[in-house]
Amino acid sequence: MTMIARVTDGLPLAEGLDDGRDLVDAEMYKQQVKALFKNLSKGHVEASRMSVETGPYVFHYIIEGRVCYLTMCDRSYPKKLAFHYLEDLKNEFERVNGAHIETAARPYAFIKFDTFIQKTKKLYQDTRTQRNITKLNDELYEVQQIMTRNVQEVLGVGEKLDQVSQMSSRLTSESRIYADKARDLNRQALIRKWAPVAIVLGVVFLLFWVKSKLCLLKKTVYVSRLMSELPVNVNGFQELARQALPSSTPEALRIKRIMEEEPVNVNEFRELARRALPKMFYDFYAGGAEDQHTLKENEEAFHRIIIRPRILRDVSAIDLSTTVLGYNISMPVMIAPTSMQKLANPEGEIATARAASACGTIMVLSTSSSCSLEEVASCCNAIRFFQLYVYKRRDISVKLVQRAENNGYKAIVVTVDSPRLGRREADIKNKLVVPPLKNLEGLLPNKFISDGGSGLEALASGTLDASFCWEDISWLKSITNLPVLIKGVLTHEDAIKALEVGVAGIIVSNHGGRQLDYSPATISVLEEVVLAVGGKVPVLVDGGIRRGTDIFKAVALGARAVLVGRPVVFGLAAKGEYGVKRVLEMLKDELELTMALAGCSSMKEITRSHVRTKHEQKQHLVSML
Repeated sequence: MTMIARVTDGLPLAEGLDDGRDLVDAEMYKQQVKALFKNLSKGHVEASRMSVETGPYVFHYIIEGRVCYLTMCDRSYPKKLAFHYLEDLKNEFERVNGAHIETAARPYAFIKFDTFIQKTKKLYQDTRTQRNITKLNDELYEVQQIMTRNVQEVLGVGEKLDQVSQMSSRLTSESRIYADKARDLNRQALIRKWAPVAIVLGVVFLLFWVKSKLCLLKKTVYVSRLMSELPVNVNGFQELARQALPSSTPEALRIKRIMEEEPVNVNEFRELARRALPKMFYDFYAGGAEDQHTLKENEEAFHRIIIRPRILRDVSAIDLSTTVLGYNISMPVMIAPTSMQKLANPEGEIATARAASACGTIMVLSTSSSCSLEEVASCCNAIRFFQLYVYKRRDISVKLVQRAENNGYKAIVVTVDSPRLGRREADIKNKLVVPPLKNLEGLLPNKFISDGGSGLEALASGTLDASFCWEDISWLKSITNLPVLIKGVLTHEDAIKALEVGVAGIIVSNHGGRQLDYSPATISVLEEVVLAVGGKVPVLVDGGIRRGTDIFKAVALGARAVLVGRPVVFGLAAKGEYGVKRVLEMLKDELELTMALAGCSSMKEITRSHVRTKHEQKQHLVSML
């Protein structure tokens, strides 16, 4: 226990916030400290340094000027270290708050000094450290002269302290009784409030159950009647079959539940995630900006591209592997940077990284991850890129890049489409709360609250650098030896500019439809960017990839690989690390099947001639006419 008080009136100025939390009879010892401060303020104790024994503990205090610094230690704790500890507190407190001690008018006016108390306490907790052994060996003559007395002798109020202790025990007992009574009253109130609702729901459930049984009985009678009549055509047999297999039987419902819980494609993970997550978190992952036109168009644009299969090709052995920046991956599918994955699953980005490692692909870790980049780096041997936001305080971005480089990340992916955050109305309505972001601990505040509702918007508006521009790419390249990719290119003009500033790769992205609504679907502008780049750097694409056929189309239009975001998070929310692996495996299996049926045995064999866009389909039809 550590407390600091003004001697003139006994006013407490600061203390360790967790002091006495786990201490038996903590309230009694705090009463003794307050009584000691009161005696000091009346001038009853003249010694400026003293040790006061109290039960199994000892109060050590020093008085310097107008302030008393007191700590309580075990009897076995070296007196020398205790007074060294108090001297360190005294020196820092005088330096930081000396000018304001006399003017303090309320208790614990310097409560922020707790941070220094906690830090100093950690240094002195272990007497075996070299630092503390050295201090024990130092000469400290004053300690030998310090008087040691009993707390009863110093305070002279033994009986009063016993009374205070008894009162404290009695108050504690009474508070427990009152708490139990409060819980009982709360329980009774809940029963009175919800009992009518439960009765109504029970009646409704009973009515639905009776109705379902009646419907089943009607179907059985109807099917029996149909079966008694010989159909006159094949359509009659179809109706008989439909009526003979009612889908509402318990066995059919059981099979349906099993099918729902073990998805057969990545789209089915979305419903499992919706049921597993609180509405706020599901809306955060699934939602887009404003009318969500771009969010929907990202998927629908793939539907307007057809595949032109080639037949009679040897597809007995299919190789899905490719390279990105020289790193071999088992398939042209990478994990896109997705923030705050612990909202989906307690293991968060660590589970995702392990799944990426197991599937032999690259994970791009978000700056806004809920696991630190060091934790992710140490959990497995996956190939990792680091996604970076550039902040108003450039030193924060520099530290993040250096940490990524020191922890084995292979590239920096700088997001360039977020000078301001897009208007995500679901997050505003839900008043999204941003949890602590491990990568930014100690660099930015832990909590972001917005009057408009979304904590994420408050974080972005308060920290992101809206002045970040093309000229700053050179600055970013100058602070790291890692290759720099930019994420957020949607036009050939920006693709050409990216080549001019010397990026190592381009990611065609509209931020998953979460920034500028009515910006183009990424697959619709992929070829425009690929043609502008001319093969000088790899082009990747994200947004709307939900099938192996989508990956095939993207590769045919010139993408080196695709990045997948939402399906990965939905798999994580539904089934953790296993869910992420299943998402990646499903996409890989679907891509392999697509390649086999399209007549391609490797990535190099997928060419522009294998797909036809909607515009080309119209032109082809006109030419045929």
